[in-house]
Amino acid sequence: MLNPRQRACTALVAVAVCTAPVAAAATPTPSPTPPPGSVSTPAGETTPPPTPSPTSTIGGRTLLRPGVIYRMPAGTPAPPELRAASYVVADLDDGRVILAKDAHVQSRPASTLKALTALTVAPQLPPTRVVLGTPADTAIDGTKVGILPGQEYTVHQLLTGLLLQSGNDAAEALARANGGVPVTARQMTERAHALGALDTFAKNPSGLDATGQLTSAYDLALIGRAAVNDPVVAPYLTTKTAEFPGARTAGKGSRRERFQIGNHNRLLWNYDGMIGVKNGFTKAAGQTYIGAARRGEHAYVISYLGGAGVGWLDAAAVLDWAFANGPKGQPVGRLVDPATFDPAQTPPVAPVESEATEGPEAPAQTLGALDLSPDSGQGRLALLGAGAVALVAGGVLASLRVRRLRARGRRG
Repeated sequence: MLNPRQRACTALVAVAVCTAPVAAAATPTPSPTPPPGSVSTPAGETTPPPTPSPTSTIGGRTLLRPGVIYRMPAGTPAPPELRAASYVVADLDDGRVILAKDAHVQSRPASTLKALTALTVAPQLPPTRVVLGTPADTAIDGTKVGILPGQEYTVHQLLTGLLLQSGNDAAEALARANGGVPVTARQMTERAHALGALDTFAKNPSGLDATGQLTSAYDLALIGRAAVNDPVVAPYLTTKTAEFPGARTAGKGSRRERFQIGNHNRLLWNYDGMIGVKNGFTKAAGQTYIGAARRGEHAYVISYLGGAGVGWLDAAAVLDWAFANGPKGQPVGRLVDPATFDPAQTPPVAPVESEATEGPEAPAQTLGALDLSPDSGQGRLALLGAGAVALVAGGVLASLRVRRLRARGRRG
């Protein structure tokens, strides 16, 4: 029979008060480091309280504990606050999870899913292959890179637009070249599960809200690690600016206009050692993020879902804490090694649509290229290059509107 404390932990979604002593978030004094392999539990409890929804046990059962968990020696500063529903910080090299909150609770991924899109299609599509833009690309919701119907784009250019500009139109075009959205979404899910990301289910290549399209902070860390280690995908993740082809000029000597796009990952512009990977936002998902950085002999990946008012400085502070304290802590879980993980031995969990992920899809806005250089101000949106001011094709005006929005309000 559950005691009152267990019942309370089971019922609550916000469960900071039920966090086990291995988590120091509820008090400024971190608990002592338990012996390796052991887990401290409150008096009267024999098993950790469950998370709010059915989840995977990949990476260790300790990750199923609700709330913020970490194991650091006494006197270690508490990790900075991260205003997100769930998150994971892990060592990129050995997979040790050093900080986590509700790591396996499923939520909508927004544009962080584009990292999985790239991992799925990049090995299958030659970078020089030409893809023709369609009206469907231009009409898709959300952030676009500026694909025009009837114009030609290489796979390399589309991957650049996907990962720098977070172009949903580029995602659509890549999926079409890969056999269509249903085929690509199925392959994306299979790719995620092969990595050990069993909480992840893809429904489209862009990350736009869709019922049943879910992931977890743990899975995003796995996907982020795979992306920065992929020889094809990794170079895109550290590219700050690139040129993208626009409309073709008329008359003799016709040529393609070109305009500049900028990487949406603000930490890439501002945090020393950043090596990727992807941010996202929708109204239903909130802020979502995967970031990875390497300094000297250590590298860490941070991922979060359901962010509310999280700025790049917040993620930077958590990474600073990881670099300062990660090597001396004990892991609370591990990122599985895809080289040895056998998905056939561990079936994936079923998608769980919580209240946070249910409801109507949020309306989209079309945004221009994002200037995130350190001297660009607080996430100003700017059209970089005159060629992107207005694009007209087939009687359809695709206007890239310049808006001054905070980065947290951006749809990724």
